[in-house]
Amino acid sequence: MRLILVRYASLRSVKEPAPNCAHLQSSKTKPPTVLQAFTQPETLARNVRKNRSDQLNPIDSVQQPKPSHQPSITDIIPVDAVKPSKKRQRRVKTKPLDPPSIPATPTSTISLSGVSIHICDSLATLPRVLNTCGSGPLVSVDLEWNVVLRRGHPAAKTALIQICNGSSVGLFRLNMLTDRFQKPLPKVLIDYLENAQIKKVGMNIRGDAAKLNRDFGISLGGYIELSQLAKEVCPELFDKERVSLKKLSERLLHHNLDKSDSLRITNWEAPHLRDEMIHYAAMDALVGFEVYKALLKKRWSPKAENYEAKKLK
Repeated sequence: MRLILVRYASLRSVKEPAPNCAHLQSSKTKPPTVLQAFTQPETLARNVRKNRSDQLNPIDSVQQPKPSHQPSITDIIPVDAVKPSKKRQRRVKTKPLDPPSIPATPTSTISLSGVSIHICDSLATLPRVLNTCGSGPLVSVDLEWNVVLRRGHPAAKTALIQICNGSSVGLFRLNMLTDRFQKPLPKVLIDYLENAQIKKVGMNIRGDAAKLNRDFGISLGGYIELSQLAKEVCPELFDKERVSLKKLSERLLHHNLDKSDSLRITNWEAPHLRDEMIHYAAMDALVGFEVYKALLKKRWSPKAENYEAKKLK
């Protein structure tokens, strides 16, 4: 029993070897690597304590939002330095285009230059003007009167008759020849208008003949309707279209006839006619005469001057 205790004490007296601290004795030794630091017991214990403290602090444990910006090539290379590549195009030689040819606009074949205009506003001048402007086998006739725009009021009587033989135009003011429609028309003028041997052409001359019959009891004789003649001679110009003097003037004479309301609807019974009114009335009569001649040449020869006489029989 005594021997056993001695052996145990001898074992206790043996000194334990000192820990190996050679890596701490010299400052010239290299620091431990990242892998060695994480594998040492002190580093592991320190990381464990840090993780526990992060879990205990609720403020620090809130996850911060990730930045929405994603790195791109422009974060490294400036935008100004990035230029689109230009593709080289093959040059093609082109010839300059010729300017478009504009067709020449046909000029008007009618004007009042060289045509004499005579105004008849008294009984003394009536025979002279009628012989000057109404002579010849063919004349054009047109009427003008004041347009009544009030509903229920009677229509105004014919205030002006235009008669043209191609070289002269006579403007007969009926309101002055009848003393403001208080007297009948002069017999010499009535006989001239009722004479069927004198051919009278005009646009809507049928309506004008009915107007003269209502106003003065005159039966206009020897008249030819231009709209009917135009449909017979050149139906291709008016395909189911209403024929008017303005359209005939544009398509046959290349003349733009002014038919504006400021001139058409005016006071034709005024004491004196303005220059634009005289020009408007004279041009209507002259255009009617020239349109008839153009229609005559379009279908028949210029020598067929007796066509209307045959049509009237």
